[in-house]
Amino acid sequence: MAEVAKPSPWPWTHAARGMQNLGFLAPGTDVVPIAEALRSTWAESLSEAGLANFSFRTLTDQFNKLLYM
Repeated sequence: MAEVAKPSPWPWTHAARGMQNLGFLAPGTDVVPIAEALRSTWAESLSEAGLANFSFRTLTDQFNKLLYM
C-alpha cells in the first residue's frame, strides 16, 4: 500500500508529460510542480478515505481542479 500512497516521482513526471503530449498542458510547461501536485492529490485521496472508501470520482474531481488552476 505504501507504494501506491507514496510513489516515486518518476511515474508522476511521466503522467504529467503524458498530459502535455495530449494537449492538456502547453509545450514547454515545467511538469515537475504538476507531477508533485498529482502525487499529493493521489496520496490525499487514499489517506482521507482509506482504500476501503476510495472514490475515483473524488480523485477525478481533485485532478480536474488541479488542471484548471
